[in-house]
Amino acid sequence: MVQSLEQQVAANPQDPVPTLKLADYLYDQGEFEQAIRWYQKAVDLDPRNVDASTDLGTCYFNIGKADDALRQFQHSLTIQPRHQPTLYNIVVVNLEGTHDYKAARDAWETLHRLNPSYPKIDALKQKLDEASARP
Repeated sequence: MVQSLEQQVAANPQDPVPTLKLADYLYDQGEFEQAIRWYQKAVDLDPRNVDASTDLGTCYFNIGKADDALRQFQHSLTIQPRHQPTLYNIVVVNLEGTHDYKAARDAWETLHRLNPSYPKIDALKQKLDEASARP
């Protein structure tokens, strides 16, 4: 599958679609370091693609680079300030990566104001409350 997607990218080097498909496939396989390369290329080809930008950030988080993930998420918010998946991921990274519970709570509150029914928002709030209560 990777080889086929790489061939599509090579045949259409200025088209972000095959590049994004390859990045998504690698992400789904848990190959985050490899996916970073392709998400970055997809973002370079289509700088307004907030989903690709956010997925790039989640790759950084999944390889232990929380600060890089947060920087990427901030970039995503410059594209679309109310992008709910980005806000969700900011909560997760601040909660589980940097342990900045204030930043996590701020992002959660913003997301909750935008969409109180966002998937898994209640479970995320519970985790945030539990983490904040720890000494």
